Amino acid sequence: MKKHYILAILTSLYIVLLCYFSKIGVHLPYGDGVEYVLITESFVNHGSPDLRGEDAAEYMAKLNKKGLEIHRKGDFIKTANVGSEGVTLLGYFPSLRNNKIYGYHFWFYSLLAAPARLVLEQLDEDIRLAHLATNLFFIFLALWVFLTYSKFTWGEKIVFSLLFLFSPILWYIDWAHTEVYSGVLVFVAIFYYYTDRKYITLLLVSLASLQNQALFVLALLVFIELLIKNGLGVKNLLKLFFSSFWIIIPLCFYYYHFNDFSLINNEGYIDVNNISLKRLWSFFFDLNQGMIIGFPLIFFLLVGLLIKDLIQRRVKSYYMLLASILLMSLLIMQTTNWNHGSSVINRYTVWCSVIIVVVLFFRIRNWKKMTFYKVSSVIIISQVFIITQQIDYSEVKWHANHLNKLSKYIFANYPGLYNPEPQIFMGRVSLYELSSTDSVRTYTNDSEEIVKMLVKEGALDQLKLRGINPSKVDSLKEQVTYYQGYAYINKDDLNQLGYVQSKDEFIPVVERKKVETIKKNYADRIKADPDWFNQVKISAENENVSVDSIMTRAVDYVYQLDYNKFEKNKRLSD
Repeated sequence: MKKHYILAILTSLYIVLLCYFSKIGVHLPYGDGVEYVLITESFVNHGSPDLRGEDAAEYMAKLNKKGLEIHRKGDFIKTANVGSEGVTLLGYFPSLRNNKIYGYHFWFYSLLAAPARLVLEQLDEDIRLAHLATNLFFIFLALWVFLTYSKFTWGEKIVFSLLFLFSPILWYIDWAHTEVYSGVLVFVAIFYYYTDRKYITLLLVSLASLQNQALFVLALLVFIELLIKNGLGVKNLLKLFFSSFWIIIPLCFYYYHFNDFSLINNEGYIDVNNISLKRLWSFFFDLNQGMIIGFPLIFFLLVGLLIKDLIQRRVKSYYMLLASILLMSLLIMQTTNWNHGSSVINRYTVWCSVIIVVVLFFRIRNWKKMTFYKVSSVIIISQVFIITQQIDYSEVKWHANHLNKLSKYIFANYPGLYNPEPQIFMGRVSLYELSSTDSVRTYTNDSEEIVKMLVKEGALDQLKLRGINPSKVDSLKEQVTYYQGYAYINKDDLNQLGYVQSKDEFIPVVERKKVETIKKNYADRIKADPDWFNQVKISAENENVSVDSIMTRAVDYVYQLDYNKFEKNKRLSD
């Protein structure tokens, strides 16, 4: 097929998918999306990445003019007042050089989204689609590269393109975030690596590392390989330099403005003490956000082939780049917030996972054609199911606040088999708790039976208040193992301790106190809202009753509304 036909088809598909996602998506600035959106606005308004109050103000004005919803409006309002009130939005800091305000995430991705943002405004369309349009552009540019590669058969081109399209990258398509940017660049880079265009690989990975610095590890491996292979000649050194110097641009930018190579590190969001085998396992296999969720069949097939090749002592060059995932994970594991905003899987695994997908393709590509296409068909069908069944683009879904179906099933039936990082558990179990406290968090099954507890170090004595024999609790103190200051007590452990939930007199105490705290917060909110509180006083006067009685009624009403919403969210989550 001629290239102009491919271009026409891809352009048509791009427009169709852009229209589709623009209609069904919520275009919410998940994660650090507010920062990326505002940096794009900064480039559009004054051609630089520094934040100014009018960037947020004009953005909100344009959305209000078209009657569009402003998600996370409070962040934008605070930012609009940045000049008079100081920096109030997390992630922005004043430069030591010129006192201008810059985000602690680098600005290159936001710059790339600026053209789409300008075009949308000129067409009088929803400017919130700028990052969606940019993300889709990256994807279709990659498809153009794959489908026009002359050394593949058309069958191979289609297989590779579908593996790319139905990868975890698609889960982040409507995010104003860098996962699609980095994931696509790495996907194309590894494709070029295995088609022997390794300088392009180095260039693309270096560009990807502008937004995700851990990728410098992958770039370094390719750099060393090319240096060893082609030597210290001037020509090779120049090619290496121009392919890789991009890596140092963010470092230079932040050092110039803040005398620090990384504001993220400086703010305490990275800690080397977080590196552990348990977190490494979580990175790959956590049931709520691990890499394995994105492509289980691909993962296990590649591991099987690797084991086979090791046994037969035929370790192939295909596997070399897999080492980069382990090395990058050492940097990624240092992240303090391990239950951050995500779409199905941990967002740091997205641009690591694509390496596995490409490696598998090139590992099986030389099989007999019929075998290759049969296996590829099964893999692609599995990927279509996996990618489409785990997300609904039409709803606001904070995946970091929800358990997925698999983890809920394991928790309810085999709770001892899944003991995730404490952050993951605490961030996701709110819909399934009973009598949780600051130091003991619980998980209940569908019968509201407590089947799992997460206990903070030093808080085991609370089990005595729950009716467990004090001597057994004291004995447990000698046996329990803590991780990051917490330990799990599962259903079998509770049975051995003699815990009987029906005799747990601590449950009604905690639940009553929780309701009282919630209602007090509602009352404070009503009193803090002049219009709302004035309506309460008017109602009290009209009914000739005390203000307190109307307040109690109003609080009970709001509480019931939120309780019904809570129950609805629980059912939807199931």
